[in-house]
Order: sequence, then structure tokens, then C-alpha cells
Amino acid sequence: MGNRAVVTAPDKNLALYLHWNGGCDTVELLLKRRALQGYRPPNQDCYGWARMAQVVGNFFEGSLSVGIDRYRNLGDQGDNGVYFIDGWKIVDRYATAYDEGWNAVGLKLIDPLRRAARVRLR
Repeated sequence: MGNRAVVTAPDKNLALYLHWNGGCDTVELLLKRRALQGYRPPNQDCYGWARMAQVVGNFFEGSLSVGIDRYRNLGDQGDNGVYFIDGWKIVDRYATAYDEGWNAVGLKLIDPLRRAARVRLR
């Protein structure tokens, strides 16, 4: 197991998979640093996703810390859920919702902007 998370845009096209360090503090910091460096945001185009994957991979090192794929292939990997970003800010965070038989029935909003509201780009 890891400390997994998925980061995607509202269009749910491409997504970044974090196997380690998928907590809100780390994701917020990574997004804020990319914004301060002037990188184009991931939801702008595929080059934004490529740069984000490169920077995250370089930061965490190793060969299994980060992945990029279509959101439909990743979905919610557990642990920290799915972060939806707009530009370089977290706008929503969801986790898989289960019924009483532990069948996936959709997504539920978690931690609604509580943490993301603290991040201010200067």
C-alpha cells in the first residue's frame, strides 16, 4: 500500500497517480510550486500534464511513485481520493462511495475545500 491519490481536472480526461505522498498537504504544495515556477497548468493541455508528471517524478525519485493515464483507467485509488484541480488550485476532492454491501455506487465529496481554501498564490 501507499499513500495514494489521483489528481485530475473537471473534464476527467488525463490524471496523475501518486503512489506515495498523496495527502492534501503534499498535493497543495506541489501545485503551488508549479504555479510559482510559471508552468502551464495541467488542465490547459497535455504538456501541462507532462510537466507535472516530470516534476513530481523527479521530486519523489524511484520508478513507481507517479503515473499518468486516462482518468477512467485510474479512478479513485483509495487512501486520499481524487483531487480535482482548476489551474493550480484544488477545487474539489472526492472518494468512492459504497453501499452497505461494499459495492461502489459513485463518488462522494470529501474535505470540501477546507484545506484548499488556505492555499493562496502570491
